[in-house]
Amino acid sequence: MAKKITSKLTRFTETTLCETAPIVNRTEGFIDNVKLCGVRSKNGRRYSESARRQLTKHYAGLGVNYNHRERDDKGRERLVTEGAGWIDESSVREEADGHYGRFCVFKEHKDSGLLFEAAERRPQRFGFSHDAEGQVTSAKKRGDDNVVESVERVYSLDVVQNPATTNGLFESVETRTVATKPIKEFVESIDAKCEGRATLLKLLEMDVVPADTAVDMPADEAPAPSADDQVKDAFRAMVIAAFDDDKLDSKATLSKIKEILAAQEKLTAKPEPKAEDKPADDKPKEDDAMPTKESIEADRKARESVATEILEAAGIKADPKDLPSFNAKVHALAALTETTERKALVESWKPVATKPGVQKPSMSRPLTESSTLNPATITDAKSFATAILNS
Repeated sequence: MAKKITSKLTRFTETTLCETAPIVNRTEGFIDNVKLCGVRSKNGRRYSESARRQLTKHYAGLGVNYNHRERDDKGRERLVTEGAGWIDESSVREEADGHYGRFCVFKEHKDSGLLFEAAERRPQRFGFSHDAEGQVTSAKKRGDDNVVESVERVYSLDVVQNPATTNGLFESVETRTVATKPIKEFVESIDAKCEGRATLLKLLEMDVVPADTAVDMPADEAPAPSADDQVKDAFRAMVIAAFDDDKLDSKATLSKIKEILAAQEKLTAKPEPKAEDKPADDKPKEDDAMPTKESIEADRKARESVATEILEAAGIKADPKDLPSFNAKVHALAALTETTERKALVESWKPVATKPGVQKPSMSRPLTESSTLNPATITDAKSFATAILNS
C-alpha cells in the first residue's frame, strides 16, 4: 500500500545545541562557530537541500533574541531589551551536519556575561532555536521523517539553554499550521447560529475583500476552534487582505480597514443597559456630601447672627459688663431649630416692667453679676435654662 503523502505550510520550532566548542571573544563581543540548525531535528524533521539554501539566506544578519516567546504570544513584537545580538552576514556557512555562523553579542546587555560564560564553560547548555514557517511534506507512517521542502520565513532566532531532556520546552513542534481556505468557504462553514457569520457574509457581498482571501486553518490534530474564534480569524484575515492589496492606495486601504473594524466593533459592542438595569449611582449628591470644617463654621456663625438679631429684637441687649451671659444666650438660642422652642426660650428671658421706669425680670430669682452661671457648662437650650434657674 502506498504511503499517504501530504504537504502543508507549517509553523514550527527547532532547537539545536552546541556540539562543538565555540570560539569566544569577550573583547570583540562575539561567539564564533555556533551551530544554528542541524540537518535532521529531534522532532523528526529533515531539511531538504533547497530548504537549507533558503536558511543560509534567512540566517545572514538575522537578529537574535533571548529565549522564546510564549506559545500564545506569537504576535507580540519583541522588546529591545530582549535582543541578544545578531548573526554576522558573512559568517553563515553550510556544512554536512548543519548551519554554522558567528554570533555577535550586545556587550552592554545585562545578560551578555552569562552567554559568554555558558559558551566557555559548558557549551552543551548553549544553543539556538528558530521559529520558522515553511512547506513540510509529511508521510503519515510511523518511523518516517517529515521533510521541510522550503523555508519561507524565519520569524525569530533565539538563544536558549539546554532544556535538559530531548523533549524539552523548545523541542516541541508547533501544532498550528497555516494551511489556508478561501474566506467565503471558511465563513460559510461557521455555525449558522453565530451572529458574526451573517456580518461577515454581508461584508463579502459588499466586496470589501475578495471572496478568495485566504484564511489560516488549524492543524488536523489541533482542537476545533469555536464559532467566535472562527469569526475573529475571518475579521483578521480581511484586515490583512486589505492591507496587503497592492491595487489600493493608502487612503483606500485605510477606508477598507475602517469599514471592517467598524463592522466588528458593532458586532461585539455591548447593548446599553435599560434604565431599571442600571446600577444605583453611589456617588453622593451635592446635598449629601460630607460637611467640611469651613461649612460647619459658616453655619455656626449664621445661626449665631440670627440668634443675636432675635434677642435684640426682643429687647435683650448685650451688656458690656456681662458679655458671657449674653453670649451664652446667643449660643443656646442658636442651638435650637424649632421656632416654638426658640420663642419660649426668648420669652423666658424678656424683662417685664413692675413700675414705671423700673424693670423686673420675669423669673423669681434675679440674674446678677454674682451669678454662678458658668458659660462653659452651656451646651444646649435645656442646659442653659437649667443653669439660669439654679443661678
